[in-house]
Amino acid sequence: MIFYKICLESANRRLLNVQMTFEHNGGEFEVYLPNWIPGSYLVRDFSRHIQMIICEQCTLTQISSGRWRGSADACDVSIRLVTYCNDHSVRECYVDDQRAFFNITSVCLILAGAESKTHNIQLDTDAWPSDWKVATGLAPESIDDAGFGHYLAPDYQSLADCPIEIGIHQRFEFEACGVPHVVCISGADEFDSDQVLTDLTDICEWQIRLFGEPAPVDRYWFLIHAMDEGYGGLEHMNSTVLQINTRDLPIKGAKKRTDDYLKFLELCSHEYFHTWNVKRIRPDGYSEYAFEGPQYTDMLWFFEGVTSYYDGTALTRSGVGELDYLLRQIALVVTRTERHPGATTQTLEQASFDAWTKFYKQDENAPNALANYYGKGSLVALCLDALIQRHSSLSLDDLMRELWANYKHGGAGVSLDGLMAWLDANLGEENGNLLRGWVSNNESLPVVESLDFFGFDVDKSVAKQSMPYCPTLNVYLNDELLVKTVLHHGSADRAGLASGDKLLALGGRQLTAANYADLLKRAEGQAVSLHYFRQGRLCSIELLVETTADVYSIKKRTSDQAWWELP
Repeated sequence: MIFYKICLESANRRLLNVQMTFEHNGGEFEVYLPNWIPGSYLVRDFSRHIQMIICEQCTLTQISSGRWRGSADACDVSIRLVTYCNDHSVRECYVDDQRAFFNITSVCLILAGAESKTHNIQLDTDAWPSDWKVATGLAPESIDDAGFGHYLAPDYQSLADCPIEIGIHQRFEFEACGVPHVVCISGADEFDSDQVLTDLTDICEWQIRLFGEPAPVDRYWFLIHAMDEGYGGLEHMNSTVLQINTRDLPIKGAKKRTDDYLKFLELCSHEYFHTWNVKRIRPDGYSEYAFEGPQYTDMLWFFEGVTSYYDGTALTRSGVGELDYLLRQIALVVTRTERHPGATTQTLEQASFDAWTKFYKQDENAPNALANYYGKGSLVALCLDALIQRHSSLSLDDLMRELWANYKHGGAGVSLDGLMAWLDANLGEENGNLLRGWVSNNESLPVVESLDFFGFDVDKSVAKQSMPYCPTLNVYLNDELLVKTVLHHGSADRAGLASGDKLLALGGRQLTAANYADLLKRAEGQAVSLHYFRQGRLCSIELLVETTADVYSIKKRTSDQAWWELP
């Protein structure tokens, strides 16, 4: 068994102390820290935050950025690791005087060759502030009422999938299909917890019934941190970590669900859907995680795209969200996908494979070069759902249920060839090739036709009715009118504007952040002069002020229930 004793070293210095102990039979051994965390596809080199690493029995020699070697006689080896914790995201670790949040991958070393052994986490009450409590999906061996004590994991893979939150938080519970669910929220003011629990119950029960009872967990944890500005989530086997804005939580007495609150529920729905789709139904080659990474797959368009499709539709189909909100979100994804040249520059398979080096390391040219496997992937799922329903009595629901039946006990993961084979077998030959064209060859997605099949009309001529409306140079600017991105094939690109240029004047009038939109409106449809600085040189060009790209709008055609309104 591998033992870890985790203590708060210093709250104000943001330090955690982890004492790792294991039985050693003599000779050399190696320990290493993961370089990435599953669900976030970037080599993060967590070892960069290590402030101290000491072995009591021998000297450790570092052999790579996150791996050490030692040699000792037969004994119990003890290694002390002190880690700096100041990452506000859901992916690493954070410590202050109110809470300590940490992912195991950031703070717990792996003993090479012992990854499959049982791992024990020890959290002693006297090592933490007296009013703090523990929240984690780890299986308790012996704990007190505040959650301090011992936890067990059958192997490091399982241990790494259970983040730990220790601190001052509000805790609520509900049941979904007989399974206890725990909601722990830190950083939040007073909010309507009854509304949250009611809505989460409906969403979770709908998803459990989609795949079929029983749920694949004995208990599920929502670990939520509310802050002034923040948004993100990360899925785990029986929990999720969410970062939200304080305004996202509902106010007591509110007569309707706000868009901010629905956005929060959509995030919960997204990460909860991952309980099946990616944590258990996995990409081919992901039966186990290779923590020193990267671990490539060309299937993220399916695991994130399909999940993104269901995160919103689950709200509507469970009765929590209104159809209007869902249609506005889909229209926004369609608009963004149409506006960004990268959606047709990079295939979804390439976008998935390159996530490690491109999607998580985006620069100013990303809108021109990268496809978003979340957004465009969700449109593939929409088109796939329509394709299945048009050619059979089945739906995408049935495909997901079959994947769950096939993969819930492990085995080979999901591949494009496997999905194509299912489509050909259930819809007729050559339907699988349609999917390949969408994700491998950048063939046009039949989004409008698919929405029409579902009973929706698409209007893309509403740009001037959208607020705020502003003509465009087809560039992205910062608040100081510095060009961040020039979209390919737009007027600025044709005229020769480049990222890094600082806009000064349009049509002989000084440009400011305050008058930018007004000057563009006055010059719409005209070729005008533009003055700008480029690396200190004063430059000028003539370019056309274009009408802004279409903003899509989706409306239900009849009063009959649409597909996304059906349970």
